[in-house]
Amino acid sequence: MRCEEIHAHLADHLAGTLAPDVSGAVAEHLRTCRGCGAEADGLTETWQMLGAVPADRPDSGAMRARFDAALDGYQHGLRVERASPGRFVRIRIYGLQFAAAAAVLALGVGIGRQTAPPSAADPQLAMLREELRDMRQMVTLSLLQQQQSASARLKGVSFTTQIEQPGSEVTLALLDTLGIRKLQLERLDFDPYIAFARIT
Repeated sequence: MRCEEIHAHLADHLAGTLAPDVSGAVAEHLRTCRGCGAEADGLTETWQMLGAVPADRPDSGAMRARFDAALDGYQHGLRVERASPGRFVRIRIYGLQFAAAAAVLALGVGIGRQTAPPSAADPQLAMLREELRDMRQMVTLSLLQQQQSASARLKGVSFTTQIEQPGSEVTLALLDTLGIRKLQLERLDFDPYIAFARIT
């Protein structure tokens, strides 16, 4: 056996728990190797001193008192758990509390919206909205009047849905793009707003 293997079996050899063939191989190595033999002698001395240390006698009274205290605590916890409402009852209570809080919040928002003063119309905002509407009409009109590109005319048709009240020029260009001619409209006593509402 090598020295590394001896170190793994040394404690078992001193305790006498090795198999006979392994114990014989360890004893043979300890006789031939000085380093391992010296280590085994040192461990033998320590082993014998540990065997001479008296074992503590257990304090049965103190152990019993600690056990009884732990048991009483456990039983008290069981009694408290049985006395408290069940899990589903607690979930139902939390659900009702959440529903009540949501109802109060919704009521507060509703009252706030009803009692809030109306916001004053900002003239700059109104002017920007009018400019945006005019720009949308201009872009839509230019897309509808392109003769070379059918995809641009289709974009123009889809842009007409973004204009709240298109002018008569946009409505006529849309109807022209869709293939409805002016002469047909004049025969029907044409109103562009009604026609646009029917198309969209």
